[in-house]
Amino acid sequence: MNLNSGEIHELEIDFGGATRFIGINPQPDYTTMSGFGYTDSKKIEQISFKGLKTYCQFVETSGIQSVRVYLLTAICSLFFTLFIKTLVKLIADCWGYWIMRQNK
Repeated sequence: MNLNSGEIHELEIDFGGATRFIGINPQPDYTTMSGFGYTDSKKIEQISFKGLKTYCQFVETSGIQSVRVYLLTAICSLFFTLFIKTLVKLIADCWGYWIMRQNK
């Protein structure tokens, strides 16, 4: 930040949706469902010099991610089965053609 930390009286971060906060350094003065904030001038000064480290998980997207992985796995399984079936048919046709040429 280029601002003097004495000029900032409150720092609030809002993620715009339900969020699970796993780790925040420094600890916020207050938290809400979708964000957190700082009112302590010492913490704001620490953030301006060292930065803010946080790990959060968006609650709404965790179910969507599971569905995406399930669909991707199902589609890959179908295409893999189709690929193996086509490969076996191709090998069988080539083998039959080769046997037919040998018998002539």
